[in-house]
This record gives sequence, structure tokens and C-alpha cells, in this order.
Amino acid sequence: AVVSTQSTGKIKSGTWSPVMEQSVCLAGQENKVVLLPCQGTNSYNNWTIHFSRNPDKRDHISLPGLEKCIDVGAVRKPEEGPLILYGCHGAVTQELSYDFTSQMIYHGDSNNCVEYEEGEEGHVVKYRPCNLKKREQKWHITRTDDAQ
Repeated sequence: AVVSTQSTGKIKSGTWSPVMEQSVCLAGQENKVVLLPCQGTNSYNNWTIHFSRNPDKRDHISLPGLEKCIDVGAVRKPEEGPLILYGCHGAVTQELSYDFTSQMIYHGDSNNCVEYEEGEEGHVVKYRPCNLKKREQKWHITRTDDAQ
């Protein structure tokens, strides 16, 4: 695997911005994962990492305000999108996590990562094979929880 499957750090909730463009945040809109201007914290951009205690299961990432999780089940090929939001069920298509060392949001089963792209339609979210050298796959997290 390109990134580790072990979560380190204690941040559980936060907003995520691409390292390359911190004026936009990862958000949920109409059951899709999109990038929107960062305007404080709300139910559309305050993500929670659910750390798995079961060694056979990986973490998952949700928007508790919408009661939905990032799900890669609809993505047939990594270059095709979009990532979707779907009711949380904990199956393999929702096993995404954030690696605090590499700053990557990844799906361990497929070794694909969430990627920022500046396209003709503005800022877009892609799902592509993980590459530690790609700055477009690095995400800055701004903590919104109060864990120590």
C-alpha cells in the first residue's frame, strides 16, 4: 500500500481543504462529494473520522449532520466519478480513512485516494490511484472537535 492503514493522531472531526487550494473545503452536496468555498463549519463540511477497533475493518468518514458516509461503490473506474454520499453501512465501499503522515484520504481496499483537480467546471473531487508525490492528493484538516 502507498499509505499506511493505521490511523495516528487524535483528530476525530474537522474540515478538509486541498493543500494546494485552501479556500475550498470538501463538502457534501446532493449526495455527492464536492468542493465548496470554506465558510465556517456546517453540516455539509464537518467530517468525522470513525476509527475502527476491529482489525478486519478499516475506518470510515462521515458527515454526521447529513447522516451519510463517503462511498466509493458507484465508482467503476478511478478516473470516473463522482464520489457519493450514502447512508452509513460500514461495508468495504465506505472504508476510507485519513493518513495524518501523508495527508491523504484513501480507500485501503483499492489503494485509491481522494484528489483535488482544477477543471473547466472549477474545483472538482476525483478518486484516483494513490501517489505520495501528488500534491493534489494532500489534504489539510482543520480540527473542529475538542479531543485532546
